[in-house]
Amino acid sequence: MATLARKDAEGKVARQQLQDALEATDAELQALGIQMNQIYAGSPGTCVADEDVPPSLDSVDLLKEVVVSTFPGYHLPHVWLAASGQSPRISTLDLCGAGSFTILTGLGGDCWINAAKEVSGTFSAAGCQIRAFSIGFRCDYMDCYRDWQRVRGVEEEGVVLVRPDHFVAWRLPRASADASGLLRGALKQVLSLN
Repeated sequence: MATLARKDAEGKVARQQLQDALEATDAELQALGIQMNQIYAGSPGTCVADEDVPPSLDSVDLLKEVVVSTFPGYHLPHVWLAASGQSPRISTLDLCGAGSFTILTGLGGDCWINAAKEVSGTFSAAGCQIRAFSIGFRCDYMDCYRDWQRVRGVEEEGVVLVRPDHFVAWRLPRASADASGLLRGALKQVLSLN
């Protein structure tokens, strides 16, 4: 310790060595990414729409930074929501899981909510129940801080299908006249029922 306080060349070297040692442990101490970045992109448990593009990871330090995306195979991002201005906040993660697939859509995404109701029953033999929630203006949940709008990766009327383990199974950027057919096809692929 006394060497670190010295004002001569030896003290300067000791302080630099201490700084180098601290920086060498930075990846170990600031490794949130290594804990949170489990990515299953390309796995059989996902379905990627033809026009969907994965996020670029070129400028991301995967050891330190958490990748936030709703691309299939990525962990659903945590975002605060509320049923109303008087309700307690709830996380997107709390809406999903509990043994069910979950549809997340927004204003104009009624086709996906209806598709979830229709398709859920056809996959009951596979143990597949589907819950559905809308997020946005006058929807089931408000986007408290507009964070869902920033991370959802689809338009308001688009859809994000979340697996029971909180990983995104599939997404589509907009509403569709064939929502039930598209959802059914995605689930068949995710559940390996093709």
